[in-house]
Amino acid sequence: MNKAFALAVLMSAAAMGTAHAREIVTPQKDVSVVYVDPTEHHENKMLAVPTANLDPSQSQINQAQAAVRHDPALRAALLKDNVELNNVTGVESDNAGGTTVYVR
Repeated sequence: MNKAFALAVLMSAAAMGTAHAREIVTPQKDVSVVYVDPTEHHENKMLAVPTANLDPSQSQINQAQAAVRHDPALRAALLKDNVELNNVTGVESDNAGGTTVYVR
């Protein structure tokens, strides 16, 4: 994910109160973690959370968690940042090599 965009997301979220997104930068991965709370519609809209990640299907959750399990660098980055892997609900990669992980 573009670092400037991630920073803008973090700053705008922080301006509203508690931030629900953060960026993890490791030598192997550029990872942004977005915490999704289905009850906070305004914050989800502000963070541009895709609709599919607001109420993910069990199939989507299974695919996201499998993607994390099969990517050692992503898994290590998330574990290092204390993200519980069973709470991952979505994973998206961008063209620049960044990854956005949606967590409930």
